[in-house]
Amino acid sequence: MEWKWKAEKIERFIETVKDLPELITEFDESLWAGLVDSMTVHSKDWIVFRLTCGMEIEAQTKQLCRNKM
Repeated sequence: MEWKWKAEKIERFIETVKDLPELITEFDESLWAGLVDSMTVHSKDWIVFRLTCGMEIEAQTKQLCRNKM
């Protein structure tokens, strides 16, 4: 019954995000803990975030850092 377990994880994920504001302007530790299951740093340029619903998001660190002017 792995499908049932996955469906429950997705339902919990949706419950966490459904009432969020459209734009999050500051870090929220409880939100992070509720959405992100793990983060794997593969290299200085490549990170993979695994969400609590099982989805994975790959990011290049250049996308995550703001340009300093």
